Amino acid sequence: LRNRTTYLLDREAMYAIFEDGSRQYRAEVGTTVTIDFREVEVGKQIELNKVLLVASGADVTIGQPTVAGARVLAQVVDFPKVK
Repeated sequence: LRNRTTYLLDREAMYAIFEDGSRQYRAEVGTTVTIDFREVEVGKQIELNKVLLVASGADVTIGQPTVAGARVLAQVVDFPKVK
């Protein structure tokens, strides 16, 4: 087993950049991000593992290519309507 660091976005000044599909997103505590559709029920939690950067104030960790042990946990809140 390798040592891993788990990052939890628990402070307002903390954010992460993650990749989903071919796009990159910025995730912060309490923000809503629209990503590609998943077969997941509203209210369920999903885990996004391709975290490219984690920042907390002046402390920034940049992955090569991803930050080891970092993940973004997100809750599905809605499915956007498509026109």
